[in-house]
Amino acid sequence: MLTTKRTRLVFCVFLGAIVAPFFFHSKEDKSVFLIVGLGNPGASYKFNRHNVGFLLLEFIKENFDFSEFRKGSGQSLISEGEIEGKKIILLKPQTFMNLSGGAIMPLMAFYKIKPENVLVIHDELEIEPGDVRMKKGGGHGGHGGHNGLRSIDSAIGRDYWRLRIGIGRPPIKEMVSSYVLHNIPVNDFENIYLPLFHKLSDNFTKIWNNEKIDSTRFINDVKID
Repeated sequence: MLTTKRTRLVFCVFLGAIVAPFFFHSKEDKSVFLIVGLGNPGASYKFNRHNVGFLLLEFIKENFDFSEFRKGSGQSLISEGEIEGKKIILLKPQTFMNLSGGAIMPLMAFYKIKPENVLVIHDELEIEPGDVRMKKGGGHGGHGGHNGLRSIDSAIGRDYWRLRIGIGRPPIKEMVSSYVLHNIPVNDFENIYLPLFHKLSDNFTKIWNNEKIDSTRFINDVKID
């Protein structure tokens, strides 16, 4: 009788070890990817050149039916969803641009997100309006004077991906600060940025190669004709 009970117990433990993984999944079973759009919070900044990162996140959210933005850990707004089975978190820092890194760190720590699984979307002075580039890291001084990137570099290092959306450079260096904090001209927004945001969000599934972020296929398909 005792032997029979022991046999049943061993069998139950064995069966449980096989079945349990199908019912219980830890937070670390699947890689989480973090997509950060840079910008300044507040209605007065919404259509600034500096806020193209925020604007593109809205297109991605709508295109892939993500949740509404809500308050996240730290000073951030987050939206959650999946793209082709991958867990994605969209994040808008609410710290203003030059403190963006502080809004990203708490969420990366909570979900154990590696820097290489982070994509930061930001405006780029050195690229013409409507054009895009993508790169990983940036080496020494890779932020190019961009205060949001400078803050992120200090917080998490430089081993993250950057989607650089061109806004062009003003003719005079002293105009840069006011230029990035001015609204995108209506004609440019309607004829350059709206089509670009649609194209980027429509092709966003191509930003991954298997389980890793990879720029090649995505950038080739969103290049300006």
